[in-house]
Amino acid sequence: MLRVAEYIAKQYGHQAIVTGDSLAQVASQTLENIVAQDISIDLPILRPLIAYDKEEIITLARKIGTYEISIRFYKDCCSLIAPNPSTKANLEKVEQIESELDLKTIMKDSLDKSEQIIITNKDQAIIPKLVF
Repeated sequence: MLRVAEYIAKQYGHQAIVTGDSLAQVASQTLENIVAQDISIDLPILRPLIAYDKEEIITLARKIGTYEISIRFYKDCCSLIAPNPSTKANLEKVEQIESELDLKTIMKDSLDKSEQIIITNKDQAIIPKLVF
């Protein structure tokens, strides 16, 4: 999914990818798995929620108007590929499995099924202003 996000980001001229990852919330978000995911991505990946717990993320999502989107039913990546995902990726094995996949077709299918969601409730966001 990060490859798809990177492709879309580059198409729009963006310089980074922002995710909602929270450390150890799910199998794909262990430190080992995050490292394995990031290796093939050129753009920086920002994870502003990395240290938030589930309740803090839900509270913030409600405040900024993204909660309803976040509870939509979908098959997450882990359940599509492996019912019992690993929490500690082996980089050599990941690279070997990836070499056997038709990533071009997978990316095209993902892009064809993607949707753009415009969030207009920014006024309620609690985003600290940076002071230099």
